[in-house]
Amino acid sequence: MAKKKVRTPVDFSELGGYRYLHFGSEWIQGGMQINRPYRLALEYQQSMMALALFEPHPKEILQLGLGAAGFAKFTWKYLPEAKTTVVEISEDVYMACRMWFKLPEEDDHLKIVFEDCKKYLFEGNFEPVDWLLVDIYDAEAWGSGLR
Repeated sequence: MAKKKVRTPVDFSELGGYRYLHFGSEWIQGGMQINRPYRLALEYQQSMMALALFEPHPKEILQLGLGAAGFAKFTWKYLPEAKTTVVEISEDVYMACRMWFKLPEEDDHLKIVFEDCKKYLFEGNFEPVDWLLVDIYDAEAWGSGLR
């Protein structure tokens, strides 16, 4: 049986040297400083990196939700010894990140899995991870999209 493709209304805005990702609403789903694309542009992303205080040298990172690829780019650039697996349901979001948010191509350090995060977690076909980054929101950017 063919897998149903998930369509996401992806659009963008730019303001003050930043590019933002939206899912068909005014809510910001992610962002990038245009002249510093590997920097974590949003405050909540920077706060989530506090986990490095407890595990400063992760080898396996699981990221749920791609957003504007901020975490994926950051770990790819600044933690080259780590392997990051990103679970994202929408190929539209992935393509937007490749075209507009400088997401690098997959390699030994970055893998993209097109799957519903809930299904991926419940199937449990992954090894233990050092970091779990959960960045899943719906178009209103309110609450977790993992229901």
